[in-house]
Amino acid sequence: MQLSQRPRFVLGISSLLALAVVASIVIVVFPYWRPDYWRNKSALEERLKTAAAQGTPVRFSDLAVSDPAGIELAKQLSKELKKVVPIPNELLEPAYNSDSQMQMMTSSEENPQTAEPAPVVSSSPKLSKAQKNSLRKYIERNEAIVARIDALKPLSACRFIYDTETPSPMGILLPHIDGLNQLLPIYRAKFILAAEDQDAQAAFESTIDILESSECLAKDSFLVCQLVRIRTGEEALENLLQVMQMTDLSEEQFLATDALLQKVESEFRLKDCLISEAAMCFTSLENIAHPLNRENLLSMVDLHVDGTISRIAHSRVNRWTSLAYQPHVMAQQLWLLNNTGELAKLVDEPGPEATASWTKATQSTSEYIDQNREEAIASFYPAVESLRRYAFRYRHQLLLSRIALRLDRYYAQEGYFPNDLTQVIDNTLPTLPNNLWTGEAVQYKCEEGKCELSYNYFNGQEIDTVSIKLTK
Repeated sequence: MQLSQRPRFVLGISSLLALAVVASIVIVVFPYWRPDYWRNKSALEERLKTAAAQGTPVRFSDLAVSDPAGIELAKQLSKELKKVVPIPNELLEPAYNSDSQMQMMTSSEENPQTAEPAPVVSSSPKLSKAQKNSLRKYIERNEAIVARIDALKPLSACRFIYDTETPSPMGILLPHIDGLNQLLPIYRAKFILAAEDQDAQAAFESTIDILESSECLAKDSFLVCQLVRIRTGEEALENLLQVMQMTDLSEEQFLATDALLQKVESEFRLKDCLISEAAMCFTSLENIAHPLNRENLLSMVDLHVDGTISRIAHSRVNRWTSLAYQPHVMAQQLWLLNNTGELAKLVDEPGPEATASWTKATQSTSEYIDQNREEAIASFYPAVESLRRYAFRYRHQLLLSRIALRLDRYYAQEGYFPNDLTQVIDNTLPTLPNNLWTGEAVQYKCEEGKCELSYNYFNGQEIDTVSIKLTK
C-alpha cells in the first residue's frame, strides 16, 4: 500500500512544481501578450527617434555636459560655500514680515516644491546697537570667504554637475542650494547695515552681490533651482529701488547695473529647464521598479498621508513596479514627451497668442494628471501651470527696473520725472519693452516726486500686476 502511494505523492509534487514554473512564465510573459504593450512600445520608439533627430534630451543621462571651465568654477564655489559660518540665531527672523521693505526670503512662498526657506536676517528697519554689533561680527567672520567668492565672479558660468547615470534623479540632493542659502544672509546683513547707516555705496554693492550670486544657478537644470534664482533676483531688484531712493547712481553704476539687468533678462529662459524636468521624470518612470525609486515613492506617501491611506498607497506602488504595469509606463512616457514638447515651445514665448496656447496646454495637462491621479506619472510630474507666470513676472521686473534706472537718471538731471517714457530711451534701450503676456505697452503714471511703472494681465480670475514705484 505504501509503495503504491509513493508514486502518487511524487506525481503531486511534480505537478505543483510544473504549475509553479508555468505560472512564473505567464507572469513574466503576460505583459508581452497584451496588444497595448506592442502598440505603446512602437509609438514610444517612433517618438524617441524624433527626439533624437531633433537633439532633444529624453533621459537624465542626456543632460550630461562637457564644460570643464564651468564645472571647475562650480566646484570652487561649492568648496567655499561649505566654509561659510552660519548666521547667529539671534539674527534670524522666524516669519515673513509683510510690513518691512527688507523682506529677505530666498524661496518663493507661492511655490510648494521649494525646500524650507533659508535663514532670514532680521529685517527690522531700526536695529539696536547690539544687533548692529552682532551683524558686523557675523560679516567679519565670513570676510575672507566672501572675498574668495567675489574673486570667482561672474558666477553665471557655473555648471553644477550631477550623477546623470542615476536611475533615480528625483532623489538627487542639491547641496549648492543649501550653500547659497548660507551665503546670501551675509550680503543681506551688509545691505541692512548700509541702509541703517545711509551708506548708498555699500548698499549698492551688496545689492549687486545678491543679484550676481543668484546667477550661479543660471545654467542649473532643476526647476527648484530656477525658482530660488527668481526669488533671490527679486530681492536684489527690491533693494535696487531702495538704493535709488537713497542716492543718484553714478554713470558707472548706471551702466554696470543696466548691463547686468539686460544680460539676466535676455538669458532667463525656462525651455531647457522644462525639458530637463521631463527627462528626469522619463528616467524615473523607466526605472520605476528600481529600489531607489520605490523608496522615494514610499517616502513621499508616508510624508503626506495617514496610516490607513498609506497602506493603500503602498499597494499602489506595488502595482506601479510590477511587470504588468509596463504598458502603462510606456503610455505615460509617450504622453510626457508630447506634452513637454508642446509646453517647451510656449513657456518663453511672449504675446497673447502664446499666452492663450499656454493656458490651453496647461489645462489639458492638469486634466490628464487629474484623470491619472492614481498612476505613477502623477507622482513624478512637476507642477507647471504657474511656471510661465513666475518667469514672466521676473522678466517684467527686470525690464521695469531698466526703465526705472533711466527715470532715476532723468530725475537727477532734470529735477522731475518725464511726462512721456519715450524721453528716457537711449542706445542700450532703443524701444520700450512691451507686456510679455499681452503685447501691450508698459503703463506709466507720474506726479511730483513719484512715478509708477506696471504691466497688467487678466488671468481669467483676477488682474495680475507687476509694478515698480519710484519715489524721490
